[in-house]
Amino acid sequence: MSFSIPPLPGEQLLTPNQAARRAGCHFNTLYNAIADGRIAAVTVAGRYLIAESEAERFCREWPKSKGAMGRWREYREWQREQTGNREVA
Repeated sequence: MSFSIPPLPGEQLLTPNQAARRAGCHFNTLYNAIADGRIAAVTVAGRYLIAESEAERFCREWPKSKGAMGRWREYREWQREQTGNREVA
């Protein structure tokens, strides 16, 4: 589901991939949130665009420890701690 309500004037629009990176989730999760009506998006030329304020709201509400992305994030943090905070790919 997408909404035809435009974002606030002057507000940056993000692609679902950009918003997903900010939230730390997979882009499919964001597309599912759009389809479920949990995040508002506009369709421009057949592409979803999300207002920055809406993406930030989703980031605040998205449970960071949920799903595979959250488990990988926790694993990488643990791995950094084990290696003395050296950068681990």
